Amino acid sequence: YYYGQLRTSSDSIFYSAGQTEPTRPDISYKSDPTKSESEYDFYGVYFQDLITFSPEWQVSLGGRFDKQNKEGADNESFVPKFGVLYHPNASATVYGSYSEGFEPQSSDTLINESDINNGMKLDAVTSEQKEIGIKWQLFDDRLMLSSALFDISKTGTLITEQLDNPVGDIETITTQAGV
Repeated sequence: YYYGQLRTSSDSIFYSAGQTEPTRPDISYKSDPTKSESEYDFYGVYFQDLITFSPEWQVSLGGRFDKQNKEGADNESFVPKFGVLYHPNASATVYGSYSEGFEPQSSDTLINESDINNGMKLDAVTSEQKEIGIKWQLFDDRLMLSSALFDISKTGTLITEQLDNPVGDIETITTQAGV
């Protein structure tokens, strides 16, 4: 993965409907030679199998291994996936499933000099999903009804808040939260 970006800015323009359209600003991305770049290698291998025990019962097993090579943010994970399917008849399926998720942060540490937690080690964002549901096909498969109950929890999400009383250049506090 590679992403490079040149950008520049101009003074704000205030315009309301009905006014004469303002002239375009005289800017060019070529006027600012700084380039924002992001580059990393990301590899993923996954497997999944649906095992049939009888016409009524099936089990789905799977998993995914991911590895990210990025300067200052190497990560790897294995996340499982599991499901049980019950077919009480040819047109209905009742199921339960469990899966996990993993999303690395953009850096191993928080990099923000105006944050009280600058330099804090960052954990990856992880998630867990539990689901039960039913799918039912009616009228020669012309109508499909589906219903599910699920619970998704997530940890490691970055939350940045403005400090009520900034001290010097320290204006924010960033924490990781979830669930």
